[in-house]
Amino acid sequence: MRKKKMSIGVVMLLICLFIFSGTLFAEVNYPNKAITVVVPYGAGGGVDTLARIYAGVAKDYFGQPWVVENRPGAGAALGINHVLKSDPDGYTAVMFGSSPLIGAYIEKNLPYTPEDLKNLSIVTIHKMDDLIIVTHPDKPWSTWEGLVKYAKEHPGELDIGCGLLFHLLTENIFRQAGIDINWVPYDSSSTALSDFLGGHVDLNAHVLTTVNELIKGGKATGLLFDGPLDPKEFPTLQGIPTASELGYEGMLLGQPMAFPPETPDEIVEFASKAMGKLLKDPRVIELIKKRGGKPYYLPSEEAQKKHEETMDFIEKKLKEMDFID
Repeated sequence: MRKKKMSIGVVMLLICLFIFSGTLFAEVNYPNKAITVVVPYGAGGGVDTLARIYAGVAKDYFGQPWVVENRPGAGAALGINHVLKSDPDGYTAVMFGSSPLIGAYIEKNLPYTPEDLKNLSIVTIHKMDDLIIVTHPDKPWSTWEGLVKYAKEHPGELDIGCGLLFHLLTENIFRQAGIDINWVPYDSSSTALSDFLGGHVDLNAHVLTTVNELIKGGKATGLLFDGPLDPKEFPTLQGIPTASELGYEGMLLGQPMAFPPETPDEIVEFASKAMGKLLKDPRVIELIKKRGGKPYYLPSEEAQKKHEETMDFIEKKLKEMDFID
């Protein structure tokens, strides 16, 4: 009789486990409709371009299409805040660059805090930012060594036009090199680049994908590069020293894809694995390579840790450089 009771108990346990697992499966039957990917910038920019490259093949890996939705405004804050306040159901994601991570610490009157950004459910870091400092081909210097020498002999005479992100990255390098370069602030990196090409500033800083063709065409000269790309794979980087080669501590920041805080782990993991496969797609690799880039992928758990560490690192650097108390 006792043996029979134990058997019934085991059966009941198995039934409960089956019901629970079935319920769990039903809860993560994801996705069953299109996923909206918010880009908090206008159409045509770097993040928007990548999002649309991914969207072109997303259905093959997610089982549902992506709808890329541009929500520009307030330095990306409007779009990011929209996602922060969205339902954590895996159907609203955001892709953004590194600037909002910095802005969260120094911009006033934002609708969110640095802690809010830390709490985003990170699907992956799909791109590591790079930095290339460029100058005009007709300047007295044509190398980083030449620029440093000239800047030390003419302190405070040179200027660099760029947005907040690149100001932070370049100022970090300039201080380590012991040179004083005036910052001409711009709200838009594209406007800064346009003014550089018009001869209004001596230097510009950008990502390689943006200035790659300018260097190829002789309209700009690369002086220093900092980033995850292998210079051997990109002809435009040949002969340009890297920050690490010169002994500088760079600031490599990642671009995340994220869901709202408290999105279920099962959904985040599914999306992360799908992105891992998507970023290996030859079509994606080729389109990114044409822009002078290379796909990058961190799975969700590593990406979440990297995202949080990056924000801590940004806070530390901002304090060291007297941007914040």
